[in-house]
Amino acid sequence: MKAKDTVMGDDNALLIDNSIQQSFIVSFYDGDEEVGRLETVDGELRFTGRADKSAELFFNHFLKGLCDQYLRGNR
Repeated sequence: MKAKDTVMGDDNALLIDNSIQQSFIVSFYDGDEEVGRLETVDGELRFTGRADKSAELFFNHFLKGLCDQYLRGNR
């Protein structure tokens, strides 16, 4: 185990290697226009763009879909 590792659980069952730099980008589009971007930059999670419109798109398309599936019984 390295100094950067995180161990979780009473039995130390989960080891998170914090030395791995994960990278991803989530882009929010209104038509053809990118209105927001959530991405990792230098190990930090950063958002740029229009927060109000991006949040609306996130709730209407991602969370609403999950809630609709749950309510239909697709758990």
